[in-house]
Amino acid sequence: MQTLVGVWQTQATICFVQQLAQYICKRFKWEWGVFNQLGAETSEND
Repeated sequence: MQTLVGVWQTQATICFVQQLAQYICKRFKWEWGVFNQLGAETSEND
């Protein structure tokens, strides 16, 4: 039973983070674009 609660909490947290990310993305679209560009430039070296 405890593991089920743990899984549910994890799912709820992931869902919340995704919702928050979408909200931030819509709210600060240009900042998100700059952030994505920086991430792309950094990951090129991988």
